[in-house]
Amino acid sequence: MKLKIFLLTILVTFLPTVQAQIKVGIIGLDTSHSIAFTKLLNGEDPKEEFKNFRIVAAYPYGSRSIQSSYERIPDYTEQAEKLGVEIVSSIAELLKKVDCVMLETNDGNLHLEQANEVFKSGKTVFIDKPIGANLAQSIAIFELSKKYNVPVFSS
Repeated sequence: MKLKIFLLTILVTFLPTVQAQIKVGIIGLDTSHSIAFTKLLNGEDPKEEFKNFRIVAAYPYGSRSIQSSYERIPDYTEQAEKLGVEIVSSIAELLKKVDCVMLETNDGNLHLEQANEVFKSGKTVFIDKPIGANLAQSIAIFELSKKYNVPVFSS
């Protein structure tokens, strides 16, 4: 359901430009959600509602302090590459290659900093739970979204 809402939001955002394929980027390959979404969009036979979307690039980090998260990064990176995703070395590099972003980093402590970088680029962003590590960070994320006039949502 999260993915459908995200893609519908993106489709409405880009509909006036009639773009053939919308390039999606992922920040954070430290959660199984990253691979699940990649399989849905980049798999051999995506559902009709996903056909105009492709995950083209991913920045793998992610948590560097939660052991159960950072230990998954090498395996999830390999899986993403097998699904045709280019692995990049920074969020800035990712933003040059994509139309929108799925912020999947497992550690909510990083979301404010990562989302801010995306907002500055003007790219629509989905932030997987949690929005932020605490209420103050979550509010700050939505305030930055307003400041940069960039759509953001979570589910």
